[in-house]
Amino acid sequence: QTDQEIYGVIIDEKMHELDDMVQKYKKEDTDMVPVEIRAIKTPKPEGEEGWDYRLQVTEIINVFEPNAESNSVIKIGS
Repeated sequence: QTDQEIYGVIIDEKMHELDDMVQKYKKEDTDMVPVEIRAIKTPKPEGEEGWDYRLQVTEIINVFEPNAESNSVIKIGS
């Protein structure tokens, strides 16, 4: 996700490596963790469900600790 676009991510070994790296910052599955990556952007295949473009992660540059003050999620219930 950028400030203006959201992308699907191709599930492969590099994506799982990135997921492992962000887990130490996540308290819930919905928590967002800022990352800096290099990726190949491709349009999704015609007829396939999902975002217009998807990314294949090629390099993980950095994983940042989220800023707790910028969390805009509203939780309802328990």
